[in-house]
Amino acid sequence: MEMRHDPILNYKRTVLIVDDEEVNRLLLGSILEDDYNIIYAENGREAWDVISEKTSTISIVLLDLLMPEMNGFEVIKMMQRNVITAAIPVIVLTSEKAMEVESLRLGAADFISKPYDMPEIILARVNRMVQFFEDKQVISSVERDELTGIYTKRFFFKYCEKLDKFHPDVKTDAIMVDVDHYGLLKELYGNDMAEGVLRICAKTLYLYAGKHEGIAGRGEEDTFYAYLMATGDHTELAAELNKRVAEEFPDTNIHIRVGVFKRESRDVSLLNSFHYAQIAGDTISGDYSALVAVYDNELRNATLFKDRLIHDIKAGIETGQFVVYYQPKYAIQGDRPRLCGAEALVRWFHKDFGFLTPDKYISLFEQNGLIQLVDRFVWKETAEQIKKWKDRYDLDLPVSVNASRMDLFDPKLSDVLLEITKAAGISPQDLHVEVTESAYAKDQDRMIEAVKKIRDNGFAIEMDDFGTGYSALNILCSIPLDVLKLDMSFVRQMESSHENEMMVDIILDMAKMLGVEVNAEGVETGVQLDKLKKLGCDMVQGFYFSKPVPPAEFEKFMEKEIREKSE
Repeated sequence: MEMRHDPILNYKRTVLIVDDEEVNRLLLGSILEDDYNIIYAENGREAWDVISEKTSTISIVLLDLLMPEMNGFEVIKMMQRNVITAAIPVIVLTSEKAMEVESLRLGAADFISKPYDMPEIILARVNRMVQFFEDKQVISSVERDELTGIYTKRFFFKYCEKLDKFHPDVKTDAIMVDVDHYGLLKELYGNDMAEGVLRICAKTLYLYAGKHEGIAGRGEEDTFYAYLMATGDHTELAAELNKRVAEEFPDTNIHIRVGVFKRESRDVSLLNSFHYAQIAGDTISGDYSALVAVYDNELRNATLFKDRLIHDIKAGIETGQFVVYYQPKYAIQGDRPRLCGAEALVRWFHKDFGFLTPDKYISLFEQNGLIQLVDRFVWKETAEQIKKWKDRYDLDLPVSVNASRMDLFDPKLSDVLLEITKAAGISPQDLHVEVTESAYAKDQDRMIEAVKKIRDNGFAIEMDDFGTGYSALNILCSIPLDVLKLDMSFVRQMESSHENEMMVDIILDMAKMLGVEVNAEGVETGVQLDKLKKLGCDMVQGFYFSKPVPPAEFEKFMEKEIREKSE
């Protein structure tokens, strides 16, 4: 079969021959000219000028050592000072054995002895050296991160494994370095500046690892790793990272955090070691007063607890450990507070840990997407409970359920809600959907589109935690809302000063102008209730009336409302 022409394999490499004797230059040129492009230099000074000009095209340098103006040793030294020229292999031309050793020590790759009486051997040695260094460059381009020059993640872990192999009993430190809010940094200052931060982090970590018998590598976009044979608290590293970045970009407020796992035995795998370092670093995300966090027993226990919850969520739903409670809502304008709705709130009675408050797992499940399992369970349970109450009491009482940011990213969310209400035999008007103001902090357009679609299908929209999140006025003007839920912090602060009460009054006036009802959360006292009623708040919920309760207990409020209506 005819071989196809390969332009790479057939490309002639360029050889620079440097010798002050013309006869030697021409002799070497005649040996190599069939396989290589040949360029010449008569002395070291001329050679350096050629190398500087044609760095990217020279594949190898054949260098005499004893020359006028600049000798071969000086040329090698100058080439070694530059990362790019240091990658060009040098074969020394000499008849002095002692000089061969010295040139190899300085960085030469090989030597050819004078006189040049064995052409085949000379050609073979040049071919071998060119091939070797080209292969080395290919390997280097794969193992080195293009932006920062340190090891890629894959090769970093390979070399970590080698360190373990040669030092099986040595205690080591796994280190993670992360740039806080890197995505936001890129948005604010641009990609070039953000990449500059990454280069500083990589260089600083590389030098630190070299001082402490270790290696450095790049993980994800803004994450770096170091694996050190020498252990410590590494505050020096964290301080140096933040100092270097602050010096280079003085008008920014960038936080570089360091997570550490002390690997005292090989019982913990390499991957888990860096996973634990990452967990430690994440605990100080956003905390500009803290630069280093070490994975300790307390953090270990918290991690194991979270891992257990993640593992148990599906079984917990399937075996009835999750239960939906309901907190009543009361309309407060009129002669008496009137039951007007409820909020569905999930409770987890874990088979081993007992009752778990929502703060133990809601944010955890939001981080990994499992919150959708919980939310869909709550929606289904709530819809079915609404149907039971309708059939038993013939009372229209809308119940609100929470939709997380993850839910709003689901393009099928509106369809899922419609299917749940249809299967339960209720209408969309019976189920209100609560979204938090903070859900709009990113991808506002996408969030607004999702909410509009839900509302167009008949579901009322309530905004939870209003006033505590991001760009509240902008949100109110951008999306259609039915109910604005005033965060409990406003209710509590309302009693402490006239200014706080004025703030609540302003929010209520704003809602009236937009035609939106206001529900105040966290009402605990009669004084709070009276103030809110006086200011014109539409409805409230909180411990003043009831904490969240199981369905059977909630029915007592419904029965009381029916009695009072009939009186």
